[in-house]
Amino acid sequence: MKHTWTITFGVFVAAILLTALMSSQAQDATPFPPEATVMPDGAIFIAPGRCLVSPDESRIAVRDYGVFDLPDGQKAFDLTGDAILYSPDNRYFVVSGVGLHDSQTGQLLIESPSRYPSFSPDSRFYIAYDIVYALPSLEQVTDLDREGDGVNSYSWGRFINNDLWYTYEKTFTTADQTMLTFVNATTWLPVLDTSIYLPMTPISFSQDFRRYAVGGVGVFELYSGEKLFDLSEGLAHFSTDSATILMTPRLYPPPSDIALAFLDGETGATLNQFSVPGLVYSDIMSYGAFFTSPDMSKIAMPDVLNIGVDGQENYVLQGWRLIDVRTNTLIKQWRDNSVVSAYQELGRPVPTSHRIIDGRYVIEGQGVFDAATDALVMPLIGQAPYLTEGGTYAVTQNPCTVWRLP
Repeated sequence: MKHTWTITFGVFVAAILLTALMSSQAQDATPFPPEATVMPDGAIFIAPGRCLVSPDESRIAVRDYGVFDLPDGQKAFDLTGDAILYSPDNRYFVVSGVGLHDSQTGQLLIESPSRYPSFSPDSRFYIAYDIVYALPSLEQVTDLDREGDGVNSYSWGRFINNDLWYTYEKTFTTADQTMLTFVNATTWLPVLDTSIYLPMTPISFSQDFRRYAVGGVGVFELYSGEKLFDLSEGLAHFSTDSATILMTPRLYPPPSDIALAFLDGETGATLNQFSVPGLVYSDIMSYGAFFTSPDMSKIAMPDVLNIGVDGQENYVLQGWRLIDVRTNTLIKQWRDNSVVSAYQELGRPVPTSHRIIDGRYVIEGQGVFDAATDALVMPLIGQAPYLTEGGTYAVTQNPCTVWRLP
């Protein structure tokens, strides 16, 4: 279904008046009002509701209130709506249900009430659902002819890199079909359409998106479509350099236990296999069944203890074993049931709900932690905490509060 964007004369006039009003307010900016919520100790900025900091950390957009300079809190212009996405080059931001704005003036540039906006990493393109715009010309490049009514089906897209973009479509039918289409960002022609496979077929991609794996079918080169080798049933996970592939069981229906196979990424030959007696699929949801190093040279397997209660088997996690994948040699064993310990032993970032920025991560309700030592750097108050792109600030929501990191 193609979407045609139309603007009535009344809306057009309203947009002009709004733009003029915002420009006037930008020239007569005022500091953030003192009647805001009392600022916590150590915070440098606070405002009601939710907010988003620009990638260069120079401004913060507060939902339905305004855009302010950081760190002084000087108001740049009013904002109506929720700024949900900044472009990587800081020149634009997207307001949910409204469209693309100039980040310096707040001027509405493209009316596009998209639920799933996206920018290319180099900020050359802006995608509003199914229409691609070139930046800064605002020229419409192509119409991707996307489907999805937002009720019975959903559709959205994201850039993987400057040359490759994908669409994701999920249809809520009896088959619960999910489709991925990869598009060349130069020609805007499809590279791969996964709808050729049956619904729920496990499909995964190498981290550089040069290869993809289809469970039960094989491993392929993405751009040429050349098949490299056959693949058994299951979900494939590529190592960082694609030299190793880990095969895990299918997700639906869930298996009765966990069996793992490591394959050579070039030939598909089996390197080693592992299993954990008594470890069932549901255990993944409770504490994770296993962890591998990024290059898949090591694996941390859980030690489980079978404790029988009233004739029923109950398995308890009592520690971890660190194993060399290719030689099956035990490297280390420890009696700590913490997932954090397993990640640290593998040289992986500590798992949190947010990215590690400048060697730090955040945990909601606790604070900012050092990723190397797990030591508390600074306590935080508020919801949905995150660290800004440059690692200068920590931000929480409801109310929007900003702390400068030590």
